[in-house]
Amino acid sequence: FTLDPATLDYVTGRLHALPDALARGAASVALWEAMLDGQVAVPRVQDALLQALPAETDELNVQHMLGLLRSIYWRFTPADERGALAPRIEAIARTGLDRAKTTSLKAAWFGAFRGVATTPGAVEWLTAVWRRETTIPGLPLAEADETSLALDLALRDVPDAPAMLAAQRDRIGNPDRRARFEFV
Repeated sequence: FTLDPATLDYVTGRLHALPDALARGAASVALWEAMLDGQVAVPRVQDALLQALPAETDELNVQHMLGLLRSIYWRFTPADERGALAPRIEAIARTGLDRAKTTSLKAAWFGAFRGVATTPGAVEWLTAVWRRETTIPGLPLAEADETSLALDLALRDVPDAPAMLAAQRDRIGNPDRRARFEFV
C-alpha cells in the first residue's frame, strides 16, 4: 500500500521509535517500496535504517534492514560517495556484531560488515579473521564462511591475495566446493 507524504516523513524520522516490531518491519518494507517508487530519497531511507538498526531488538527486522542497507550501499549509492558512508556502516555493524546475543544474529551482523567493509582498518580486521588470528566470540566460521571471506578480501585487493586464495583452496575439503571456488 502507498503511504501518504506525511506518513512517509514520520516513518523516515521515527522508524527506530515505532513501539511494535511488526510495525517497524512493515514500515521498513513500505519505506523501501516508496524509495523504489521515487517517493522518498535514498539518503533518507539510508539514514532511517542507520538510526533504526542500533536500536532494533527483533532479529528478523535486523536481518531485513541489514539487507536493505547493503543494497542501498552497493546499488543506490554512487561509487564516489561510498567511501564517506562505509565507516558509518562498518561502525554500526561492528557494534551490532559485538552486542548480538545469538549466533544467527552475529552471523547477520558479520555478513553485513563483510559485505560493506572497504576501509583499511575493516579490511585488515577481516584479513585477521580469515587468517584465524582473530576470532569472533560466539560466531564459529564454517568452511563456506571462510571461503566467502577469502573471495571478498581478494575482491578488495588485499596484499598477497593470490596466496590467500591458494591457501583457501587448500582449506576446502569438499571437492565440489573446491571446484566451485576454483571456477569463481
